[in-house]
Amino acid sequence: YIFSKGMLYFLAGEDLEAASILTPQLENSLRHLLMIKGVDTTTTDENGIQTEASLSIILNPNNRWREILEENLPERYSHEIDQLFLFGGGPAVRNQMAHGKVPAGGYWDHNTVWATWFILHLALLPLVKRWSKLDAAVVKKTGMTDD
Repeated sequence: YIFSKGMLYFLAGEDLEAASILTPQLENSLRHLLMIKGVDTTTTDENGIQTEASLSIILNPNNRWREILEENLPERYSHEIDQLFLFGGGPAVRNQMAHGKVPAGGYWDHNTVWATWFILHLALLPLVKRWSKLDAAVVKKTGMTDD
């Protein structure tokens, strides 16, 4: 539902709403992929406080989470996530949004629009394998065909 709303806003040109809805979902979606593989994404600090690993920790090249993700997603995707959402010398979309630092007009900036499209791309990519089933379900529900 969240991705559907984000896509609806994105396709309607409502970039502020789409980016605001979808950007936080990227981090949790990567955690979900790891969870499906039976991987716990919590960390424990020196005081014994347990928290969910952040995007920067999950994608740190020196830990096993990134390696597991790259076994399930092409490496180019983790690289693009690094560049768009994490790299301090880049747009750092995640940091900008999470800390309320998006400047006026920043939601319509090419980096933010690309980042939003990229999240939708990642979310919808698995559906390509099932497209014929989805198409058949739409035809069954609506009676509409491509003819």
